[in-house]
Amino acid sequence: MHATFYPPRFLLIDCNNFFASCERIFRPDLEGKPVIVLSNNDGCVIARSNEAKALGIAMGEPFFRIKPFAEARHIAVFSSNFSLYRDISHRVMDTVESVVGREVEQYSIDECFVPLTPSLAANVADVAISLRETVRRHVNIPVSIGIGSTRTLAKLACYVAKKKVSGNVYDIGGDAGERERLFADIPVDEVWGIGRRKGKKLRMVGIRTVRDFVRSDEDWIKRFLTVTGYHTLMELRGIPLITDVVRGAEERKSIVVSRSFGEKIRSREELVKALSTFVSKACVQLRQSGLVAGDMTLYFESSRFGENVVRKEWQTRFMRPTNDTRTMVHEVIRGLSAVYEQGPRYARGGVLLCSLQREGEVCGNLLFLDREEEDARQKKLMRVLDAVNRKYTGNASLRYAVLGGRDAQWHMRQERLSGFGKEGWNNLPVAKCR
Repeated sequence: MHATFYPPRFLLIDCNNFFASCERIFRPDLEGKPVIVLSNNDGCVIARSNEAKALGIAMGEPFFRIKPFAEARHIAVFSSNFSLYRDISHRVMDTVESVVGREVEQYSIDECFVPLTPSLAANVADVAISLRETVRRHVNIPVSIGIGSTRTLAKLACYVAKKKVSGNVYDIGGDAGERERLFADIPVDEVWGIGRRKGKKLRMVGIRTVRDFVRSDEDWIKRFLTVTGYHTLMELRGIPLITDVVRGAEERKSIVVSRSFGEKIRSREELVKALSTFVSKACVQLRQSGLVAGDMTLYFESSRFGENVVRKEWQTRFMRPTNDTRTMVHEVIRGLSAVYEQGPRYARGGVLLCSLQREGEVCGNLLFLDREEEDARQKKLMRVLDAVNRKYTGNASLRYAVLGGRDAQWHMRQERLSGFGKEGWNNLPVAKCR
C-alpha cells in the first residue's frame, strides 16, 4: 500500500476591516452601513468598512476635514478601543485553533498563518470554508482566507480573496496558466515582503507586476534585494523558505510607548503621571515577552506647530536590566526632576526602552547579592499585578497611585468611544437559562 503524498499547504486568515468589524459586533444595526474608526485623540481615520471606502474616505484622512461629510452621510464614527480589539483578536485566534487543532502563527492583531497537517491539506477547501463560517458564527468577525503552498503565496491569495473573488476564499493552486494570468494582474508592491519602498525600486528597473518579479534572475534578485528578496522570489515559485513568521522573527530591540496628550500638560506633576503610565504599559510588554531592559529614554515636547518648540529628553542606564514597574517609575520621577522646564505647554511625550535581553540570560551582579529575597517578592508582585489586570479591566484593574486617575485630562480624547467602552466583551449582559 502506498501512502498518498500531499504537498505543504498554508492558510493566511485575515479579518476584514478589523477595527470596524469589532465595533459592529455590538452594533448589529450598522451591518451594511458605513463605519470608520479614528486614531489616538480622534485624529485620523485608521479603519473603514467597505461602505465607507465606497464613499471615498481615505485611510489616514484627518477627521476634522471629513466631519461635515460624515455627519451628512450618517457615517458611524468610533474612537479607537484597542483593549477591545485585542480581546476580539484573541477570540478569533482561539476559534481558529479550535478548528485546525494546532497552534496558529499570529502575524498581526488581525492576521495569522496556519501550516496545515497532511490530513487537513487533503481537504484544504473544506477546511477554509469551515474556518470562515466558524469564526463568523462564534465571534461575528468576517475573514478572508488565502491558500498556498508557501506562506508568501497564501498571503497573496488572501489579497485576491479580498479584492477579486466572492466568498473571500481563494486557493493559488498548481495550475501554471491560471497562476501566470493572476500574477500579471497584481502589482509587485502587493507581495508580502516587497511593499512600497522595494516596489518603487523594482519598478525603476521595469519590474511592475508579480509575473515580472517571478521571471527575474535569482542571482540578480539576491544582489538587488538581498537574501530576503531571494526568499520571497522562491516562495512565489512554490518553494517554502520562510519557516516560521513568529518564532523565526528577530528579537525585539526596543519598546516604545508614546502619545499625544488629550489636553496639553502645564505641570510637572501631571507629566509624571503621564510618563509613569507610559512606562507602566512598556513594562507589561517586557514581562509578556520575557524580556528586561538595560536603558530607558523619556522625552516630552511642546506642540510642533508652535513658534518655539521645546523638547526635553533624559536617558538612564539601569544598574541591572529590569522589567519592574516600580523601578522604572522611580527613574521617571528622577528624570523629570532633572530636565523639566516650567512654562511650556507639553503636547506629547513618550518612553523608549532599549538594550533588551531575555530575562533568564541576565548576568549576576555582585553588588546585589543581598537583594535576592526582595527581588523574588517584587517579581511575585508583578506576576500578581499582571494576572489581575488580565482578568479585570477598566476601574477594577490595579495600578500604582503615582499613575493618577483614569479621568485625567491628558488621557487620549475618546469622545466617540462605543457604549461598551474599555470593558468590551466583558460588559455584555449574561443570560442564564434553566
